Amino acid sequence: MNNSNDSKKLEIDKKKKTTFHIYKNNKASSNTSIGKKYQKTKKIVKSSSSSSSSSSSKKYKKTTEKWTPSTEDYVDYGSAGGIIIDPWNNPEDPDRYNTFIIKQRSNSIWGLPKGHLEKNEEFEEAAMREVMEETGFDFSKLQEGVDYISVPVHKGRDLENSNIIPHRIKTHQIHIYIWMLLKPGHSLPKHGRDNREIQDCVWINTTRLRKLMEDKNPNFMCNRTINSKIIYQINQACHNGYKMLLENHSYFNSITDKAKSNTK
Repeated sequence: MNNSNDSKKLEIDKKKKTTFHIYKNNKASSNTSIGKKYQKTKKIVKSSSSSSSSSSSKKYKKTTEKWTPSTEDYVDYGSAGGIIIDPWNNPEDPDRYNTFIIKQRSNSIWGLPKGHLEKNEEFEEAAMREVMEETGFDFSKLQEGVDYISVPVHKGRDLENSNIIPHRIKTHQIHIYIWMLLKPGHSLPKHGRDNREIQDCVWINTTRLRKLMEDKNPNFMCNRTINSKIIYQINQACHNGYKMLLENHSYFNSITDKAKSNTK
């Protein structure tokens, strides 16, 4: 009896061992297959991500090659504008001479007519072009000495500097030229201004302009071309222009002739 029982135990142990070995081998093979699948998947993901990143980097390189600060689209050649003075509402009172200002359509802000230079364009040439586009006054077609005069604001030692132009002032790197009309503004030929950019325009004297700016009127928001320094220089130009008109313009010559005849 004991021998038969022992033999049965041995057979059961062998079966267990073989079963255990089979299970172990199956598990190992399944693990290796899963590992292989995982490695394949990892390689695919890695390759796809690297290809996508390389393609995106290629796109980025193309973009940076197309748009760089060195291209002409980004070149800033400077800015220029103009101050137009019309003295003919009150020719004998320079404090009441009018200056032309515009209101931008994009932001409803007031300022002097100005803009950026184009390639190979001189500052005064650009100022005249911008003034024509935004106000309608084409100073390149008007005759200096007949239709307008350039009014100097610099004098004395300032003019010893060769870089200074007598009728030009600068604010925030914007070159602004000053012209005074020798005829009423409404009598001069005008082109249609660019209504896509310009919402409104008005003639205004320096006294009124200064008050609007100092009061910080919410209906009168102005840009960097209108500030206390600019208003002072406009007023100075009005007085300098008044002296030039007194000396040369026929209007004042007729007044002085009448005054002389009345004193006789």
